Amino acid sequence: MKKTFVLLGILMLTAMQVLADSPKPYKLKVLTFEDADAKSGFRALAEGQYRRQNLYYVYDEYYSDSDYDDYYYDDYGEDPEPYSNPWTSLIDNPQMYGSLLYTNSYGSYDPIYWWYDGGNTGLRSPTVLSDFWNSGHAISHYGSADYMTYGDYTSQLTVYQAGDNSLRTSGCGHNGSDNFCIHFGYIDGYGTASSTGDLPRITFEDGVARVIDHMYVAPTTYTYRAYAAGDAMGLVAPSDPEDQVWIEAYGYKSQQEIDDDEPSVSTNFYLINGADEVVTDWTKWDLSVLGEVVAVAFNLNGSDFAHMGSNLVYPGYFAYDDVAVQFPRWSYSRDGLTPGRYGTICLPRDIKAGDYEGAEFYKVVDRTPDWIELEEVTSLTAGQAYIYKATATTFTVYSDDEEDKVAEPAEASTANVLQGVFAEAHPTTGWILNNNKLHPCAGNTHTVEANRAYLTELIPAVSEPVPGRRRIQLPIQQTPTELQDVDGQDAQTQKLIENGILYIKQNGYKYDVRGRIVK
Repeated sequence: MKKTFVLLGILMLTAMQVLADSPKPYKLKVLTFEDADAKSGFRALAEGQYRRQNLYYVYDEYYSDSDYDDYYYDDYGEDPEPYSNPWTSLIDNPQMYGSLLYTNSYGSYDPIYWWYDGGNTGLRSPTVLSDFWNSGHAISHYGSADYMTYGDYTSQLTVYQAGDNSLRTSGCGHNGSDNFCIHFGYIDGYGTASSTGDLPRITFEDGVARVIDHMYVAPTTYTYRAYAAGDAMGLVAPSDPEDQVWIEAYGYKSQQEIDDDEPSVSTNFYLINGADEVVTDWTKWDLSVLGEVVAVAFNLNGSDFAHMGSNLVYPGYFAYDDVAVQFPRWSYSRDGLTPGRYGTICLPRDIKAGDYEGAEFYKVVDRTPDWIELEEVTSLTAGQAYIYKATATTFTVYSDDEEDKVAEPAEASTANVLQGVFAEAHPTTGWILNNNKLHPCAGNTHTVEANRAYLTELIPAVSEPVPGRRRIQLPIQQTPTELQDVDGQDAQTQKLIENGILYIKQNGYKYDVRGRIVK
């Protein structure tokens, strides 16, 4: 029983590992807010009072009138200062009434602050109009655990981090990074937001719906003080043990949903869920449950944060960092396969080890008129032709490359007798391998499909068997012939050892290790 249990455990672990290691049909691009991660296409605006002083940061052509000539910026990485720190340059100091987020021009609704993660996730922040006190998303690097000292509106950009009471400006982001973002905005029925349509939201600039996989969130010192000790202005009383505070995320699937203010999906994250569940550090929030969205609006809500009988949730801040977005990967699939059967493949992009499922891949290392010898590969090179053996009814390969790496596949040589094709081809010599049958090429009577290959007439020098290689019997005839796998991998194959010599018995024939019939 003990051995059976151990074996079962191993089998279960192996199955779980295979499931965990399965390639994903998408890759993640992450918005980190770190200067070093800004890509070509990054743009932002942070002007505030600088607008009057002609000292502002403008990165978008829309704002490139004559007043902005000295600071016009369009493509990150090409211009000198002040763009060497693109994200950090968006951090205001002081945190309240700073010159980037506030204009001291009440009633003005000109854009004064926004950012766009161009060249990466494609996410854009809401545009701040008429100062940050009307809601928005601001870049920050402030952090402290002293929520009594830094727990009011003058420290509105400070993230709460247990352990260090000093006010720091580095290492306060998720995973010890420097920068992050502060959300401010909530539905209060007054000036900040009266519905989800008034809430600050991040959007995909190009209007394409994508899955936001996750982000990391944390409370600010201002918000943390409100539910831990009551806010400094006396607007919020200390929370009781049953109180809850949560962030609401509303997903918009289309521009029409935005226009109609009708988000179709939502999910919540609890910053506090009773006295025993209080978030005090960066915590991952799964947003993939929203599915593909063009925008997500955020609201801070609570169970007992009332002021003057209203449903005011005060203060309405939280911090977020490392927003991961799913981008579909290039893929190539073949279905309708029979496990154990062979075929050919030739792809225009490199495929990394582990980025495929449903097949084993081999290159040809030797061939005679009687057999070919294969060597397994764990990654594929663009333009190189390979033989595959199906291990499932469908196989799929994935690549992160944005564009095809080669214009034409490599031609066959003595190192590999497979000729690859990217488009449909009609070879006049060689053999087509299809459904475990060799078809001699004869003009246009046989067709090689796109992203496939065929065997040429080349006959390399015969080499000695090498461990790890497989020999596949390929009788050369003028009629389609079944391939015979003689390496002992198929269920109908038997391995025999006679007088210390290994033989393979299959379909009534006995083969030596070179794949030749032994009489």
